[in-house]
Amino acid sequence: MSNKNQKGVAAVELAVILPFLLILLAGIIEFSLMLYNMQVLTNGAREGARVAVIPVRNETEEEIANIVKDYCGNKLIGFQNDNAINVSIVGYGGATGSDLTVTASYNYGFFIPGLFDFLGINKSNRFFNLNGKATMQFL
Repeated sequence: MSNKNQKGVAAVELAVILPFLLILLAGIIEFSLMLYNMQVLTNGAREGARVAVIPVRNETEEEIANIVKDYCGNKLIGFQNDNAINVSIVGYGGATGSDLTVTASYNYGFFIPGLFDFLGINKSNRFFNLNGKATMQFL
């Protein structure tokens, strides 16, 4: 075979492979952003629990929730969402040695919503609930 017959082979191969590579790249980006957001939520919950178990500081549950929301609010990366962070506190006001659990949750909106249409995924599932949780003992 001569070179004359193989002129467009590279372009055809690129056209066949490129959509799969782009989907793979989008998946890597989505997964990385979700892991980042989960770590931010965990750190925010840890910060709220740390403040709550210190006996010198007498924050209310609302103030603890605001500490978590303030920590997470500026650091979360989300798309197509109002960045609403829900905080739940279990065991508040316990005795010394008892556990306090702070959970921060967030509905993550995906970066590439058109990918769901392409893959045939239901539009109502475009948000994924991420949780961060921290448990500490009262001092």
